Amino acid sequence: MKLTADGMNCTTTGSITSPVYAASTYQSSIFSFADAYLFQIGTGTTAGTGSTPGTGGTGTGTGNYTTLTGTANVSHVVKGFTLTSARPVASERYGFGSAGIKREQLQNGIPTITGTLDAEFTNRTEFYDLFSTNATRSLQLDFAHGINGSGADGSATATGTGAYRLSFVFPFVKFKADPVSINGADLVSESISFEAYDDGTGIPMQVRLVSQDQAL
Repeated sequence: MKLTADGMNCTTTGSITSPVYAASTYQSSIFSFADAYLFQIGTGTTAGTGSTPGTGGTGTGTGNYTTLTGTANVSHVVKGFTLTSARPVASERYGFGSAGIKREQLQNGIPTITGTLDAEFTNRTEFYDLFSTNATRSLQLDFAHGINGSGADGSATATGTGAYRLSFVFPFVKFKADPVSINGADLVSESISFEAYDDGTGIPMQVRLVSQDQAL
């Protein structure tokens, strides 16, 4: 994860607070490629109506989070997933009489959420046909620990319904490009680019984290 920030001003006053890290039981380990257990494409979404966070693992609960409908597991062998979010702002608003301090950065473009899937070509209809027809789909990628054991809720049952979980849901996605690269006798590769949009609910992307955090 790489973040880029732009500040209006700089101050050297104020005290520095030392970070406080969670106990070692907070999470067994970081999320890795091996934890990417769920990767689905859907035809739509259903928005949650609750206010209590749902449990991980099985994806159940009363939380106010979006779930996919008409789902199918992605059959492509996807080896890489890159996600980029951009919020354009006017960041050079210097003017006379401001002692070198610029004015507040104002949005001067449309924010975008784009992504790329690095994959092996598996079948034409799953992504290429969606790109060529400008079709709309929903997309979900989940990472999880503790599906079959102890999870964030302290459960040690076989179901592990409280798995540590990191979920990315895109309710309204269009695939912008799907070039297929033929490299002789090697496997056929694809670099599938997509863009996420607001589906009318104000949620172009949902990120859900299940952990031992009690407060933010």
